[in-house]
Amino acid sequence: MKKFVFLFLVSVMICSLFFAVPVNAADEISVKVNGIGYHFDVMPVIVDGRTLVPMRGIFEALGAQVNWDDATKTATGTKGDKEVKLTISDTKAYVNGEEKTLDVPATIIEGRTMVPVRFISESLGEKVDWDGVTKTVIVGEGGKNGIADLRSTVHRPVPTEFEKTSSMDDLLTYYVHKDNDVANAVTLDDATKLFASPDEFMSKIEMATGDIAEYGLSPQDGNEFANALRVDVKEATTSNTKVIGRFRSALKDFAKEGDVCLIKFFLKLAAQPEGGDGYATIQIQVEHPKTYKKAVFQKVEAGKEWETMYVPFVMMDGTIDIGIRFAFDIQTVEIADFQVYNFGPDVKIEDLPSSETGYHQLKLDSPWRKEAINRIEEIRKGDFKVVVKDKAGNVVPGANVEFNMFDHEFPFGTAIDENRFEKLEKYRYEFSRNFNGATLESYTKMGIHELRPELARKIIDGALALGAKNFRGHSIVWEKFVSNKGNNLMSKDSKKYFEEDNKEMFEKTIKDYMQLVTDEYPEMKEWDVANELIANHIMRDKYGADYVKEYFSWMREINPETTIFYNETSYWTTAFYDLLDSFKANGTDQYIDALGLQSHFTSYKEPTELLALYDRLVNEYGYKILRVTESSVPFPKQDWNLQAEYLRDMMIASFSHPNIKGITFWDFWETSAYTKNNFMFDADWNMR
Repeated sequence: MKKFVFLFLVSVMICSLFFAVPVNAADEISVKVNGIGYHFDVMPVIVDGRTLVPMRGIFEALGAQVNWDDATKTATGTKGDKEVKLTISDTKAYVNGEEKTLDVPATIIEGRTMVPVRFISESLGEKVDWDGVTKTVIVGEGGKNGIADLRSTVHRPVPTEFEKTSSMDDLLTYYVHKDNDVANAVTLDDATKLFASPDEFMSKIEMATGDIAEYGLSPQDGNEFANALRVDVKEATTSNTKVIGRFRSALKDFAKEGDVCLIKFFLKLAAQPEGGDGYATIQIQVEHPKTYKKAVFQKVEAGKEWETMYVPFVMMDGTIDIGIRFAFDIQTVEIADFQVYNFGPDVKIEDLPSSETGYHQLKLDSPWRKEAINRIEEIRKGDFKVVVKDKAGNVVPGANVEFNMFDHEFPFGTAIDENRFEKLEKYRYEFSRNFNGATLESYTKMGIHELRPELARKIIDGALALGAKNFRGHSIVWEKFVSNKGNNLMSKDSKKYFEEDNKEMFEKTIKDYMQLVTDEYPEMKEWDVANELIANHIMRDKYGADYVKEYFSWMREINPETTIFYNETSYWTTAFYDLLDSFKANGTDQYIDALGLQSHFTSYKEPTELLALYDRLVNEYGYKILRVTESSVPFPKQDWNLQAEYLRDMMIASFSHPNIKGITFWDFWETSAYTKNNFMFDADWNMR
């Protein structure tokens, strides 16, 4: 992108002194508001990475009344219950009296008051997009009312026959709810038991509670077990490992790799604060003591009466430790008669009972889903008006008009494997049939892009031809140079300069790549500028914790209209929030527009947990754009039907949240190099 920097004379001072405002010539930038193109007497300009437009023009285009106070140099725009105030050269602005900080203040250029178009539009409740291909600021299109702008003339071969109606509450169900009894073909007598008696479980468990929980024996009368373990979690915590019971090396001589095992126990909720959901929640894990590889990592729930819990698993090499996590909320839980059964390698795991159906929020009558469906009706649908005229231009009253929706404006995409996309017709067909967006899995990463720079453009063009209209760039900066698979994530030169302590040239390689992808791939309207900063921090280790601000700011300067993402997988950790706090403290957050939430669900997260996460990121940290990225559902292992139930509700919950702006899966075919648990097709192209 060519940039021409010029100095604009703001005011002439005594002795020929003057101030200058650096702007980018932007005569090619256009503005569309609700589908209508606007031409202003002063063209839009870019100042410090923000597009400014004439104040009166944009306010009036949005249907707002404008008032100007010449004494204070303050502009006020009013629309409905919204009031926006800006003062010339002041970075403080006010929306309904609430103070906001502007990246760039209002300024006067060629006698016109110029204001930041994104801030004005979003403050008045409008959506703002940037079309890099046409260099157009798009305000209001794709919002609640009206048909979205047609950005692709390709009609994808979308599914047209459905088992269910269009009613949002007419849901597909997948899981066959088994009675939690051992199947006729298998009995507990066929298995070897780990513990000789219920009391042995009580004596061998090692409890770690810190200062947030207490535990002890709870005598039981009238039950088949004399005592239960009572665990009283007194404080909520963000880490469920803070209250955990362990059986170290319990399975060392009991089971070998490939053995099919079953954990059986009794569970109930003994007490919970008022307003709780009425369920005891714990999580069972069978893991390797050093690598923490898990044969099972299963959350189960029970109500206020004793319930029998079953957790089947297949033994993996070295997974000899058993753990029980209790710190999921303030709760008092009782657990009794904990037993492990080994059936050997010849029993099928699907013949064993399972308590995975204990996830009460997956049930069809769950209240959260009704609320989510109501939100979807409100935020994802809109009305439009159709006027039918005859050849003479006369309105035809009562005309019979039929509409078919052939695509969705909401970005629903997938990562695509470049090699398979290029070679396999079936892969391309299913991509076109099911997705309107794409992320290149590898070939826009700097280190891999330099190996075959032509491939990214080839794949983008191929996806465009198949009807894709939403593209994500992934990922520019990695704070490690080589992936776990040995692939270069950053360029060879960047690694060389970094190791040589040549900071200037190291930074130049990153800036040059940012410029290259901006110029070469305008279809990518959003970029993961940084990825997985919790696990990787080699640059901050060398240049300081605030260095992250530097490379985010470079992308803002080079490509001011792209949506800048920080993409992360470890967002259920306190480290993630510590990092977001540091972004606030050092000013990095002003350069980050959005958060990408990698969503490889290896364990169960309640739909309400997801919604609470989204709310916190919006309300506490101010990120208005969130996206589900890199999603896969490897939980629970070996149970495709329950995976489908969870996938359904994860998507409903996410789609119902107004700040979720897209869902991207990490491929859709089982042969993906990353995960064998892709949600749509097995290796033979059978639907899951």
